[in-house]
Amino acid sequence: MRRAERRLLDYLRASPGRIVTQSEILNNVFGGDRASGTSLVRVHVSRLRRRLGTSGALRTVRGAGYVLELQARAAREEDDLPKSA
Repeated sequence: MRRAERRLLDYLRASPGRIVTQSEILNNVFGGDRASGTSLVRVHVSRLRRRLGTSGALRTVRGAGYVLELQARAAREEDDLPKSA
């Protein structure tokens, strides 16, 4: 995992279930306003989604930001575990 993706994931993990805006990510993860800020955030969110797989844990809230849903991911992982007899 790239350093920027790790920082983004760590930041999102600090606020599971809370909507985190693009500007908040830009300021707190990437160090402030940049001309291509929203593109920078979208690229790294996309890369992080690929790393997380199809768990759906990183969700976009249209017009608001992103939410990391750790409980949803844990529940899906639990469903994938073999059932004991």
